[in-house]
Amino acid sequence: EGLTAFFDDESYAQSFGVPHHALDIPTAHGSFIYAPADGVVQNVVFDPTSTKYAYILIAHRKGVMTLYGHISATAVSAGDYVTRGQIVGFTGGSPGAIGAGVRTTGPHLHFEVWQDGVRVDPLKYLPLDELSLEDIPAEYMSQVQAALEGQIKELQEELARTDKDRQV
Repeated sequence: EGLTAFFDDESYAQSFGVPHHALDIPTAHGSFIYAPADGVVQNVVFDPTSTKYAYILIAHRKGVMTLYGHISATAVSAGDYVTRGQIVGFTGGSPGAIGAGVRTTGPHLHFEVWQDGVRVDPLKYLPLDELSLEDIPAEYMSQVQAALEGQIKELQEELARTDKDRQV
């Protein structure tokens, strides 16, 4: 549960000596990876006989690309058109496993988002309500607060309509 590494996570850079331009999402080895939106598979780097780092890169609309790393198997090939919700591959990341690469400490999905050729924080594209409050970086708390305030307002409006309907 939660995230084990964030975008430009300082502790990751300290541990591994390289920047981390992605999110690491812990999940069971072999879990489905679904396309988040329609797109075209740009690249698949995967060798079913190798423990070298493997990934799938998908190009979406408006200059957005998503990358899924440490994959243990793939369900697509470069050039394939994929639709939102389609299974594109399977997670990996278990040390020494097919597609894991050398910088992994356990099963997870390495998830990158690119905007116009530049890696950007994936949390800007994901619903923050999927995360526990402890997992959300401080810079996103105002966004979470605004979303919660919006939900409260909707509930208050719904209650007001219900009360009005009862009075009629």
